Parts: sequence; structure tokens; C-alpha cells
Amino acid sequence: MRWIGPPATLVVAGVLVLLLLGGDDAQLTARTAGIALIGTGMVLAALLAFYAVGLSEDRARARGEESGPPAPGGRDPHHAAAADEPPTADGHASGVPTPPHARP
Repeated sequence: MRWIGPPATLVVAGVLVLLLLGGDDAQLTARTAGIALIGTGMVLAALLAFYAVGLSEDRARARGEESGPPAPGGRDPHHAAAADEPPTADGHASGVPTPPHARP
């Protein structure tokens, strides 16, 4: 949350430049500067959002939590045992019987 300061400051500065210097007879330089400040603030906000997501994923990975699909060619460690078991009488590999309401 502390990262919102710099982008917000740039956006507010850009709005102020446009309001104070960007009237009908404004110079092209003032308008350009205001739009550039707002755009830079927005891009910086998006960049910091993606950076925060990446950091949280790195922290989760360091704690040993796994999210998302398994790597290509890899096996899902949570379902590895089920794939090694022979199928049951009703054709399922998990060994868990099919609930009565799901049987044909």
C-alpha cells in the first residue's frame, strides 16, 4: 500500500498542471507535460501492481506453496498416487467409489 504514493503524486501533479496551465489558450508544452505526468503515473501504478503480484508469488514459492498447473512433463504431486493405482471395478483410478446418484 505504501507504493501508491509515487504514482498518485505524478497523477495529481499532472492534473494540477492541466487545471492551472491547461486552459483554452494553454501552451502546447503545458498540456504535453500534464498528459505525460498522468500517463507516467498510470504506467508506474500498473508496473507496481504486477511487481507486487510477482513478489507474493515468490514468497509463496519460498514457503513451499504451489499454485497453478504442474510444469509440462511434470507430475502433480497431489495426484501422483491416484495415477499409480489400478482402476477399480467401476473404472475409477482413485479407489473412491462412485456416489449412487452419479451411477448410470
